[in-house]
Amino acid sequence: MKSNKIIKLLAGLVIFLFTIFISIYFFIPKTPPINQISLDAALTKISNKEVSAVVVSQVTLELATKSNEKFLVKIDASDSTRDQIYAAAKGTETRIELEPASSNWNWFVWVSVILNALPLLILTGIFGVLIYIAVMLSRNKG
Repeated sequence: MKSNKIIKLLAGLVIFLFTIFISIYFFIPKTPPINQISLDAALTKISNKEVSAVVVSQVTLELATKSNEKFLVKIDASDSTRDQIYAAAKGTETRIELEPASSNWNWFVWVSVILNALPLLILTGIFGVLIYIAVMLSRNKG
């Protein structure tokens, strides 16, 4: 009787782990990694007219090239860095977008975490109910 409980526990554990794996595999977005380059390399790409758009935020610079490649550059918050970016883009057709400083977006982060975890919670609940029903039916038979 004790080995039967252990088998049911292991089966439930396998189903639970399978549910987590499937949820992670299907529900986590698969985005290609963004290449990180130095500021000097980014300024060279901008001045060589390889870049179509630049998004400047407080600490990062995102480059989108004409061949649809994306690059990320870590920058400091100084005005001299932004002046260098504008100087490199002068005379090119590079579109420069300034991202405003992030305001209170903590609620958005929590909502997105909950929405991303929701399928996992639903699948885990469904499999938990199915395991409970199977255990109850097996108890009623014996």
